[in-house]
Amino acid sequence: MSENVKEILDQLSLTDLLSDCPLAVLVEHQGQAIWANSGFLTMLGMDQLDSEDARVGALMRARESIELSNEQGQSSFLSHQVQPGKDDSAAVMHYFADQTALYTMQQQVDALQTEVEQSRLKDPITGLLTRRAMLLSLEPQVSRSRRYNNSLSVAQMTVEFEPGTDNSSVGMKISQLLKDQLRWADLIGLFEENNFVMVLPETRLEDAEKLAGKLCERLSDIAGVTASHLGITEWRKGDNAASLLQRSHEAMEKASSDQASCAIAS
Repeated sequence: MSENVKEILDQLSLTDLLSDCPLAVLVEHQGQAIWANSGFLTMLGMDQLDSEDARVGALMRARESIELSNEQGQSSFLSHQVQPGKDDSAAVMHYFADQTALYTMQQQVDALQTEVEQSRLKDPITGLLTRRAMLLSLEPQVSRSRRYNNSLSVAQMTVEFEPGTDNSSVGMKISQLLKDQLRWADLIGLFEENNFVMVLPETRLEDAEKLAGKLCERLSDIAGVTASHLGITEWRKGDNAASLLQRSHEAMEKASSDQASCAIAS
């Protein structure tokens, strides 16, 4: 560093520089807050630093990300960086930056991502219908049964994976098994990683039970699958898509708790 530059820097006032700093700055010495710039005071709504204020102590001890709420219940989100002194007797600097706009933008991105995921009609890995697609597809089937009194069965299946198994790979094998065993007119969906749903038009409950028994046998041959549980139900007068799915789900839960039965009809 040249002498010229050193002289200029020596003439600068550190407190003047920090006072005008766009960050909120707090100086700590031996565990005590001793000075803060206007940005920090404004952030807490203070006229002058009150080192006894619990919020000051909490901010000094805070992690890198902070949610700060005001009296109106509005939240702001801060990043917190600490610059320790050279030794225990030196001052510690705390820098706080308002990241609310960035955090809000990230929330919006996450919300849009969730919306995109929910609007998908097919699972990207297995190619099976998503929850939304199944609901859209099941309702016309229910309407058809209601109008013509046609048979309609719904089966839900949950599968337990062996610990350490590549669930995606096993899920692909299960998906292929279902496609092989079901007819082209049947609908197969994936609600969760291990929750499969089958809509079986023109299928009575007895036939759906036979299919469930066959699936139980075939699933036991897939490596990585430790157990499978199916719940089956048939359309009844007054049913809609939601009630069919709810009843098949409850039957699946019963099968899951009954170790002696792979499939239960309701």
